[in-house]
Amino acid sequence: MEWGLPGPGHVTCDRAVTRRHESFPLNNCDHYFKLHPAGSAHTRITEQAVERALFSQAVQTEPGPDTLSFGAIRLLLRWDKGSIIRRIRAASHMGGYPAVWKRASGVVIRKPGKHDYTKLKAYRSISLPSCMGIVFGKITAELVAEKAVRRGLWSDRQCTSRKGQSAIDAVAMMVDRVHAAWTNGHITGMLLMDIKAAFPSVTKDRLVNLMKVRQVDRDLI
Repeated sequence: MEWGLPGPGHVTCDRAVTRRHESFPLNNCDHYFKLHPAGSAHTRITEQAVERALFSQAVQTEPGPDTLSFGAIRLLLRWDKGSIIRRIRAASHMGGYPAVWKRASGVVIRKPGKHDYTKLKAYRSISLPSCMGIVFGKITAELVAEKAVRRGLWSDRQCTSRKGQSAIDAVAMMVDRVHAAWTNGHITGMLLMDIKAAFPSVTKDRLVNLMKVRQVDRDLI
């Protein structure tokens, strides 16, 4: 596994380097690689981008271990909008995903309709991540998607994470093709596969290398 450190000539500070080491500690056989010069994606994190990510979440969602709910973040955004935006921009630019944003609470809940709740299979677990972490993740995903569209890095058939080509659109296209096949008297079938296992290009280390080769903004890497 490789984690980024500023490359030669990159204007940075000791705090940024320390932040990277704290956020991405090395394990056995890991090493840091040198990234491209400073990125600029953080400058595109606007007030509108933060609001889109935040207000797309339901206020009824339970918060993570920091107990900071989406409702509370909305209030903070109203009182001190600049402070929240600056923190999100700084996290993106430094590549240091704050540790508190990466934490999640595990909750065990009952499955409805079970007769014997003394058995383990009568329960399921859910994860409640940090709400600020979710907001930051959605903002970053939007920036990556926009970059991929502008650079033409996606296939025309790529669905999800694209405007007008969501997972629902993919299902609608498949249903339409099945109905058309039936109308013509054909038999149809669908093969589902694990994309990560089928295409190693989406594994983390290979994906990072591909993003470097294509000179994707350092903030997004």
